Amino acid sequence: MNDFAQPQQFVSSRARKLQLKAFMRKIYPFILFILILLLIAFLFNHKGAVIKTVSEVRVQTVYAQEEDKRVEILKQFFIKKDSPLASSSAYLIETADKYGLDWTLMPAISGMESNFGKAMPKNSNNPFGVGGGHLMNFSTLYSAIDYEGNLLSKQYKLAANNAIGSIYCPKYECNQNWATIVTDFSEEILH
Repeated sequence: MNDFAQPQQFVSSRARKLQLKAFMRKIYPFILFILILLLIAFLFNHKGAVIKTVSEVRVQTVYAQEEDKRVEILKQFFIKKDSPLASSSAYLIETADKYGLDWTLMPAISGMESNFGKAMPKNSNNPFGVGGGHLMNFSTLYSAIDYEGNLLSKQYKLAANNAIGSIYCPKYECNQNWATIVTDFSEEILH
């Protein structure tokens, strides 16, 4: 056997390594190109997500500031009226938004029906006079607020105060000026 002769196994192993290197040299630019494209796609997607997130935060912040103003306006109004509903200001506004109502409507109705909660029947948690002659009792003030918001949004179809008043408080049951008084209270909250 020749000293320079190499075993067949060593030659094929070395040949495979050379073939692999040659293959990698040919395919390397394509792999690199694909990786660069993936990186660019990721960065653009990530940048878009960051921009979208920043925009959403700005919108939420502006909305929260606007909401805070309404809460503070309503709370100060209730405090001025010595109303026990002052601590429920945020929930009244949140519920009005949930049901697509004017945020001053439920507080104004509470003014007409129970002098802003000061003349609520004992243990009724019902500042809105819901139920009329068969006054409904609620376990909490929050459940009454939610019930009222749902009632106004569905049964009264977001009608003007005059239309709401004719159903909510028919003339034969209560004050003929119900709609006018509710409207005046709504305007007073805003000023």
